[in-house]
Amino acid sequence: MLRRSLLLSVLFLVFQQNGFACDACGCSISGGGIGLLANYKKNFVALNWSGARFVGSPLHGSGGTDIFNTVELSLRFHISKRFKVQLNQPYRYNTRRIGENSDGRSGISDTRIVATYAILKDWPISKRIRLYFEVGGGIKLPLGAYDKDIQKKNLPENFNVGNGSWGYLFQPNLLLTRYNLGLIINGFFQLNEKTKDGYHFGNQTAIRTAVFYDAYLGKGFSIAPAAGVYYERIGQDRYAFQSDVPGTGGRGTFLQTGTTFKYKQWSYNFTYSFPLKQSYSEEAVDARGRISTQITYLF
Repeated sequence: MLRRSLLLSVLFLVFQQNGFACDACGCSISGGGIGLLANYKKNFVALNWSGARFVGSPLHGSGGTDIFNTVELSLRFHISKRFKVQLNQPYRYNTRRIGENSDGRSGISDTRIVATYAILKDWPISKRIRLYFEVGGGIKLPLGAYDKDIQKKNLPENFNVGNGSWGYLFQPNLLLTRYNLGLIINGFFQLNEKTKDGYHFGNQTAIRTAVFYDAYLGKGFSIAPAAGVYYERIGQDRYAFQSDVPGTGGRGTFLQTGTTFKYKQWSYNFTYSFPLKQSYSEEAVDARGRISTQITYLF
């Protein structure tokens, strides 16, 4: 039980799918929630904050800075030993700064509901190595505010706190463990429908792989450092008349490091993501480092 609790705490760290966005027209990854929590019979409620910053080039418009912050409440509940349901409700506050001026939008964002089924539960590859594999599917509900005329107010489409359309989610998760060491591979895919006015936000893909080591410190305390690579890709947006929206879409590869601290039923983690390679909004912006923190209660 102790070893499983330690592994569970580090998985909160590795599988945070945070709200990311680029500042030159409407590409954003809305994320897939906590992600893989493997074979451990725990429900949870979690509160996560994440921040991402993009700096525009003076050669491509204003040269300003866009800051995207997300506070997200997550709840997961096991229906059975293999089947669980997770709800994620984000609140976004986005700010654009150009010189001494600033503008932005804030409010409740689109709700995500994902159901996950464990296909393999600690399947023994060998005496020491175990495999866990699950797949999840769900929907994104268009509950956040969406302003189809936001560009007329000198803000790009992705500054909307909601994107005004339904989305379909697919999340495969894989975990390999050998004693205190583990390897995790997590995928997130989102297909977006068109908005009522015909605008189509680009589909989104994210893949993360990471290794971790968990250590028990005694008296209910544990620490679990982790490191890995995260890749995201956002397709170009399309207007209602089917032409691509200039300056949208992009991709980036990030190095992720972080640590989870756990005490009994409480878990806290911190993650930093550093861009290794990127191409956003037709090279009009540069992504900077991203930060995420999370506190979780297991029950």
